[in-house]
Amino acid sequence: MIPQFLVAIIEQAVNQVFRLDTSLHHSLQPTKHKTLLIEVRDWQQAFSLTYTGTQLFIFSSDERQADCIISTDLATLQQLSQANKITQLIRENKLDLDGDLHLAQTYSGAFSKINIDWEEHLADYLGDAASHNVFRLLRKTQQQTRTSMQKCQSTLTALMQDELKVAIHPIELSQFKEQNRTLKAQCAQLELRIDHLLKQVKG
Repeated sequence: MIPQFLVAIIEQAVNQVFRLDTSLHHSLQPTKHKTLLIEVRDWQQAFSLTYTGTQLFIFSSDERQADCIISTDLATLQQLSQANKITQLIRENKLDLDGDLHLAQTYSGAFSKINIDWEEHLADYLGDAASHNVFRLLRKTQQQTRTSMQKCQSTLTALMQDELKVAIHPIELSQFKEQNRTLKAQCAQLELRIDHLLKQVKG
């Protein structure tokens, strides 16, 4: 469970986003003074979100009264950045929603459209050249990290495939033993026939 002081920090961070992307205010106008309650099953904790027209209030809440209540796990919650996926997640029983579906879709759509030029904002503190260099380094690091992750994934896949080739399934092992026994029996019969023929030739 997330303590309230961390919830307050998250609230401050979200409201900072409002200052960096003012279009978010316009997108959330239809939700003004309405409460969205999000229950995160993994944490056994619920959070209420209320937009007042100037800022967003976030509280850890035990109350079940809200204009819209969403109950889901953390992994599914991360998929809500696409407003059109909400109904699909409901049909797949990954998300429970009670109340105003449009309210949930409005929040989802608003935050998915956030467009902040972080390089421009950083330039206000570091200057254009330094800000450009910082973001160029970040993009390069991101690309290197992505490449490394892809290589690790490919290596892991190859190792798993090799392991599967080396490891014999119990059924395959049983079949091999049966085939081996049959081959030994056939060899023994062939050996007896050869001995019998040799005896006939000598006789």
